[in-house]
Amino acid sequence: MIKDKEKILHSQLKVCAEAWSEIKGVSIPADRWLGNYFHRHRKRFGSRDRRFISETLYAAFRHKAYLEAWTGKLNVPENPRACAALAAALEDLISPEILDEEFRRSKIKFPPDFYSSFKSFATHPLGPFDSEEEEWAVKYSFPFWIIRRWIKQ
Repeated sequence: MIKDKEKILHSQLKVCAEAWSEIKGVSIPADRWLGNYFHRHRKRFGSRDRRFISETLYAAFRHKAYLEAWTGKLNVPENPRACAALAAALEDLISPEILDEEFRRSKIKFPPDFYSSFKSFATHPLGPFDSEEEEWAVKYSFPFWIIRRWIKQ
């Protein structure tokens, strides 16, 4: 039973990675794109699949700068599968063991004490940052355009 659940999670993460790759390049809002995607593939996904995929993708958008900083630190920039797995872990949708297995499959090496430092936004070991804007975006998960507007004021 547990192996079946792990297989399902890994396949859901694979779909999240594929969707994340596609969704970043479109001009329509993410929720509309995702709704269309689920409609096109309505026979493929059940309600639990749709919930997991949508929560993971929205977490990826919400924490985009933080996730990109981590994928850069792990030396896997622009890896949609790593980004999807990290987003799911941030939202507690997958366990550290599933994240570890996902990274082992992708041949990604963990730094020491990875999971505890990854989950703590306040004491993250990321940086140095190119700008104050980037540091704030990573630390507080705000989009760059909001931070730029705050700095102007």
